[in-house]
Amino acid sequence: MATTLNPLIVNVFEASTCHMSASDNKLLHEDSLPAPVVYPYEFGDFIYVGEEDESVTLRALGFSEEFVSLVLLARVHNCKYLQLDGEGTVYDDLPKFDW
Repeated sequence: MATTLNPLIVNVFEASTCHMSASDNKLLHEDSLPAPVVYPYEFGDFIYVGEEDESVTLRALGFSEEFVSLVLLARVHNCKYLQLDGEGTVYDDLPKFDW
């Protein structure tokens, strides 16, 4: 019996790790962190941005306004994940950190 292929396509907002501060990166990789959900890989991280506004939670956990803005930017563009990659896209309009 044949079935109709109806794949789920997930959008990802991809950006360079230079758009995240070293302190946000450190915080992102703490084992005790209750949020966000992070999937590290060799060159960066996939961060699940969720379907609800978690900006208050992220701020309460100590993330910078720049990091919170990246997460919100991904959500505004209907992305499920924010991909921060060492070789990712560098955006002129976003803050950059040298670490």
